[in-house]
Amino acid sequence: MRPIRLELKNFGPYRGTERIDFSELGEFFLICGKTGSGKSTIFDAITYALFGEAPGARKGHERELVSDYAEIGEEPSVRFEFSLSNARYRIQRTPPYRRPKKTGGFTEVPPDASIACIDTAGREISVLASGVRDTNLKVGTLVNLTAEEFSKIILLPQGEFQEFLQMDSAERSEILEKLFPVAMYDTIAELAAEKYKMLKNELSALEDEKSRIENQLGPDYESRYAVLLLEQAQLEAEVQSATSQVADRKSRLDSVRDRVERAQKAMQAVQTLEALRARKPEEDIRAEKLELARRAEQVGHQIKAFAGANARTQESVRKARELESKFAELVQDQNKASKAQEKAAQLSAELQSLAREELRLERACKAWANKIDLEKQALSLSRQKAEFVQEIQQKETALQKRAEELSAIEPTEDEEMSTAERLASLQTKLKEREDFL
Repeated sequence: MRPIRLELKNFGPYRGTERIDFSELGEFFLICGKTGSGKSTIFDAITYALFGEAPGARKGHERELVSDYAEIGEEPSVRFEFSLSNARYRIQRTPPYRRPKKTGGFTEVPPDASIACIDTAGREISVLASGVRDTNLKVGTLVNLTAEEFSKIILLPQGEFQEFLQMDSAERSEILEKLFPVAMYDTIAELAAEKYKMLKNELSALEDEKSRIENQLGPDYESRYAVLLLEQAQLEAEVQSATSQVADRKSRLDSVRDRVERAQKAMQAVQTLEALRARKPEEDIRAEKLELARRAEQVGHQIKAFAGANARTQESVRKARELESKFAELVQDQNKASKAQEKAAQLSAELQSLAREELRLERACKAWANKIDLEKQALSLSRQKAEFVQEIQQKETALQKRAEELSAIEPTEDEEMSTAERLASLQTKLKEREDFL
């Protein structure tokens, strides 16, 4: 909060109206003067304008704030302008005073107050509250201090600073917490206390665990621990060596298994070869038939020629029948009898010749067809026989070579069992050392 203007009227030692413009005094200023010149009255007026009561020891004596130099019935008042949180406010209060009645005597005028929001030129923007009660509530909301706290923190009237210093810690903390934003630091302090308590409990638990382990290990456990570490390193070296040997054995075993698998395939090939040998007579017969079929292919053109001759024979028979028909007609024609007879004899001779040729070609074709079938079968069987014989020879050679390799590299059962037992023993010892550590 920063004061801007203060106007006093018939207030304290001031008669009439007095105005103070704090905005012309700069950031820092000093209020000074002789004793009784009215310095404290300025602070009394500010306090009364804000809270409607006099500060410090003068609390409850607000009627005495009226100037003794004013005439009875003249209205006293205080008008105070200030800025707070980038806003400007104006409070006007009238302390209680007496005024004469028309009928004689005096009447008591109660106090009055109002607060408004103003602009930088002092023009009223809006009335925030009116009346003593509502104005006090509004000021309390804005300033967030009571009159007593304001007096002890902001004003510290003469002779009362020592009282603030002599307050107990709780009272001073309550006042200072309202003045300064310390809620965040209170939260940090609480979190730090909780963290300290948690870490303290964890440290205690770790110390208890350390004591328990030391009791279990007994005296001189560090030297025994070093010995165990050395033994563990030796066991790990032995395990690594055994593992390397096992890996080498496993590699050789995999190689042997691969060769055994290939040997099994070779044995299957041998069995297949034996089966083929058992089928050899049948294959020989098939080869002979294929050979006959091959030879039959060579006379294919003769078969085609026979087919053509057969077609021509059929055509000759047809023509012969037509000639027979014509011959019958010629016989009936006596004028052409001689000529028809000669022609018929010629046609009859041609017909007999064609019949003989047809019979010969038909027999030759059947013989060649049978021969061709047999040659084809014989040729196929001969080829298959040669291929089977060659394959059998190759597989017998490969089988013999793999059997020799297998007998040369296969490890003994005693060697495999010895290595496996040694590796299992080393792994068991290493596991016992790790469990102990």
